[in-house]
Amino acid sequence: MAIAVRQLKRTDVASVMDLWQDTVRNHTHLALDLTFLDYFMKYPGVLADGILVAENRGKICGLEIISIDTQMNVKVGRIILLMARDKRAGALLLEEAERYCWSRQVDMILSSPAPNLATVFKEKKWVKFEPSVLVARAARLAPLVNAIVLSNDDLRKVLREKPIQFSLDEEVISARLEKNHLIVQGSIDRCARGAVDDFALVMIGKRIFLNLIFGNAHLLTEVAKRRFSVRTLRDVPAVLRILGNMKVTQPVLATLADMV
Repeated sequence: MAIAVRQLKRTDVASVMDLWQDTVRNHTHLALDLTFLDYFMKYPGVLADGILVAENRGKICGLEIISIDTQMNVKVGRIILLMARDKRAGALLLEEAERYCWSRQVDMILSSPAPNLATVFKEKKWVKFEPSVLVARAARLAPLVNAIVLSNDDLRKVLREKPIQFSLDEEVISARLEKNHLIVQGSIDRCARGAVDDFALVMIGKRIFLNLIFGNAHLLTEVAKRRFSVRTLRDVPAVLRILGNMKVTQPVLATLADMV
């Protein structure tokens, strides 16, 4: 019988408690009681339609709670709680979470997978954000690039000297500084087509780009493997400085809800 996904009902709470105990009993975990569950359901950015359960033959086999908020101009979806009895239910809930977030035009989804669901995220090609803490999946990368540049003085200095344009699979992102004002666009500015030649053009896959930013790939290793290309050799030094400065090197700060 097919697994169905629907919104949580108050009558599901007892079954959710049983599900929690069944899925975490073999792992280090926090005790979940009604107060803690209520905390998750009232977490900032959580709406009723973002609290979902998976049901099979009338039995609850999965639960997820999703919040959406905006930080540094990046609209972020967070799967703050996801548990399932098996990979099948977990994969279905993850698909529903992605659909829920994309329909609300988020730029990135963050989650901390339960131990029994780690392979589900890997098969979905999510990117590790910080070992054992968060994994991430990005949709539109322009707001992400904007947030990274705004938080990095060294990166802005490089962009002042050499603006850059990334060709990331189907998405094109340009970043430049004009009179100390950062301009990040999700596609080539048609009104400034004549200025495009002044940009360092980098062609790179979206997944490799995310891995370089979040620390799962080493810049020089990717260069040696020819995983990305630069339009002209004279732009290579600037491109390497820009990509190197975009790397997130500080530990990710996560709320308690993110860590569960």
